[in-house]
Order: sequence, then C-alpha cells, then structure tokens
Amino acid sequence: MTLIEFDAKTDTGVVRDHNEDAILADANAKLWVVADGMGGHACGEVASAIVLKTIKASSAMGRGLVEAIQNAHADVKAAAESNANAKGMGSTVVAMSYTGNSYKVAWVGDSRAYRLRKQKLQLLTRDHSYLELLKDNGLTEEAAREHPKRNIIVQAVGVGELSPDIVEGEFKSGDRYLLCSDGLNDELADDEIEAILNSAQNTPELIDTLVERALHHGGRDNVSVIVIDIDPEQRRCVDNTALGAKLGKVWAANKSVLLPLLAGMLAATIMALIMLALR
Repeated sequence: MTLIEFDAKTDTGVVRDHNEDAILADANAKLWVVADGMGGHACGEVASAIVLKTIKASSAMGRGLVEAIQNAHADVKAAAESNANAKGMGSTVVAMSYTGNSYKVAWVGDSRAYRLRKQKLQLLTRDHSYLELLKDNGLTEEAAREHPKRNIIVQAVGVGELSPDIVEGEFKSGDRYLLCSDGLNDELADDEIEAILNSAQNTPELIDTLVERALHHGGRDNVSVIVIDIDPEQRRCVDNTALGAKLGKVWAANKSVLLPLLAGMLAATIMALIMLALR
C-alpha cells in the first residue's frame, strides 16, 4: 500500500498587502490544487476561491481534472459578469489527483508542478506565458528570470478562451511532488528548489523552508506551495544511502590525510585518559 504524506502553505509575501492565492489539499478527495488569482478591487482572491470550490465539487461528481477546470472557468466568468468591479478577474491553476499509483496533473497559466525522483528535479508543467513563447525563440533561462514581461500569461481561468493541459504518470516510492504559484519559482531558481527538496526534512519543515527562502529572496508575490511525498520512508532510505556514498567518496579521496589525523586524535584521547587516571 502506498503511503502518501503532504502539507501545504500559503503566504502573503513581503510586498503584497493581501493574498490572492488559494490552496486545497484534501486527502479524502485525493486532490491538491494551487490557484493564483488576479483582478482589481480584491477580486483575485474571489476568482481563486471559486476555482477551488468548483474543482472540488466537480471532482466529487467524478469529473476529470480538465472538465473540472473548464467548469471553474465558466463559474469565474459568470461571477465576473454579475459584478462590474470584477470585470477581468481570473486565476491560474495547477491541480493534481490520483487513483492507485496513477496521477494526473492539469493546469492553466503559470502555476507549476514539479517532481523530484532519484534526487533529480523535473518540471512537469509548461507555463502558459508570453515568456515561454520567447524561450521557444532562444531566450535563455537566466534572461527570462529578469524579463519585464515574465509574469504575463496567455491563458487564465475565467478570461477568454481556455485550453487546459494535462500530463499523466505513475507514482514511484520515494517520489516528492511540488505544486506552487509563481511566487515561489519567480524567487527561487530550479536548482535551489531541487536542493531544498533533496533535504531530509519532513513535509511540514520543507514547506516552511521553501516559503522562507522565497521571502528571503524578496517575496514580491504571494507564495503558495504543496509538497506531496510518496512512501517517504523509502526516500529517506535513499537519502541515507546517498549520504553514505558521499562520505565514502570523501574518505577514499582524503584517507591519506584523514588517517594520520584520526590516529593523532586517538593518541591524544588516550594520553588525556591516562593523565586523568594518574591524578
């Protein structure tokens, strides 16, 4: 039987005065969702809340993730049409569900899903953003992180036409999955995210570390993260094995230095014990 542990956290960040992100982590529904709302007059949080509510209700009725997101799209549009102040409100979304050992991830916009497997990080989603179009034409990842239009998305739930993307896969013991709003990956490069996810921390500690690092780097946007561990004890065994291998390499490379040092430390310890015994 697969053991799944997870935790979730959302933070307003350092710069914003309110939180337009919304998160859902429901063990009974086998469903995790991150939605990043947008819109004036505090309507961003309205849009993201509608997205979560509709996706959860649609999933409970047996609808797939893509259909659930399309239902959320219709509900956000209807809410915007009934409120003049909510015109143009919308939301990104990334949602993950599973049955047995099979998972599905569906998304719209630039909220992301990552997978850490065998200590290697893989981005499972592809942003629906203007920046991705520029990357297709040669823009480097480093330049993209500082591009003035890096936050422009070309699809949003509740705005215009919608075409959600979806990927499917199989869980493996030791996998670690991350769902996040762009408030995380705009502040942390993928190699830093990979390093944090590779730590031996449990999910609550890991969540805190990810958010704290995003805030430390500037916290310019709301930050939302969900971390899902698959058979975490198996991953911890891999961590310990990897640590042992690293220590073995250090010993092999430096034993000519370490052996005399350890011998000296042992001799000093024995002399200290003898001196104490003679007193």
